[in-house]
Amino acid sequence: MNTKRNVIAAIGLGIGVVFGMSGLAFDNPRTQLIFWVISGVGFTTGLALMAVKYLQQGKDLAAAGFLLFSIAECISTLTAAAEKATSDATFAGCMLFYTVGFFFICLPNRYAMWIRITGIISASLFLVAACRFYLGYGISPNDTLPGIAYGFLTVTILGFILDLRQVTESKSTTMDKIITT
Repeated sequence: MNTKRNVIAAIGLGIGVVFGMSGLAFDNPRTQLIFWVISGVGFTTGLALMAVKYLQQGKDLAAAGFLLFSIAECISTLTAAAEKATSDATFAGCMLFYTVGFFFICLPNRYAMWIRITGIISASLFLVAACRFYLGYGISPNDTLPGIAYGFLTVTILGFILDLRQVTESKSTTMDKIITT
C-alpha cells in the first residue's frame, strides 16, 4: 500500500468536498464557479489516485469506476464556465458517468455497507436526473434532484476518505511495530 498516495488522494477528495459544499454558500455565480473549479480539481486528483490504487491491487472494476468518475468530474469542471445550455448538456452526460462509476465502485463488497448504500443512492439519483434531462426536462447542477444526489455523493466521498485514513493508519501502526522491534 502506498501511504503517500492514500494521503494525497484523501486530501484531494477532502478539497473536493469542502470547496464543493462551500460553493453553495455564495449567490454570486463567479464566486461559486471558483469554488467549484477548485473542488473539481481536488476530486479529479483524488479519484485518479484511487483508480491507480485499485488498478495496482488488481481490482479492475473499482479502478474503472474511479477512472470514469474522475473523467466525468474533469469534464464537468472544464465546462463549468460554458454557456448554460452547453454546461447543462455536459453535466447530464457527466451524471451518467457518475452513475456507472459509482455502481462499479459500490456494488462489489469492497467498502463498508453505509458507504456502498450512499454511493448507490447517489448513482441512482444522478441516473434519474440525467434521464430527465434527456427526456426533455431541463435540469442543471443547481436543481433539487442533483443537489440531493450531490449530498449522498459527499457522504460517500467522506466514506472513501475515512477508508483511506484507516488503511493509512493501519499501515503506520504496522511500520511502527516493525521499527520498534
